Amino acid sequence: MENQKLEACYSEHSHTIFSEMLGEDEDYQRLKNAKIAAEKAMQSVISQEAWNQYLALPCFG
Repeated sequence: MENQKLEACYSEHSHTIFSEMLGEDEDYQRLKNAKIAAEKAMQSVISQEAWNQYLALPCFG
C-alpha cells in the first residue's frame, strides 16, 4: 500500500520534480534564456498575427 501512495505522489508531481531539477541545471537555464531571447527578437520583427500563428504551432503551443 505504501508503494502505491509513493507512486501516486510521484505521478502527480513528476512534472514539478523534473522542472525543479532542470531549474538548477546551468546548461538548461542557458538554453532556456537563449530561446526566450530568440523568441523576443522574432516577435519584434514580425506582426502580432504572425506571432500568434507561430505560437499556435504544435511544438510551441
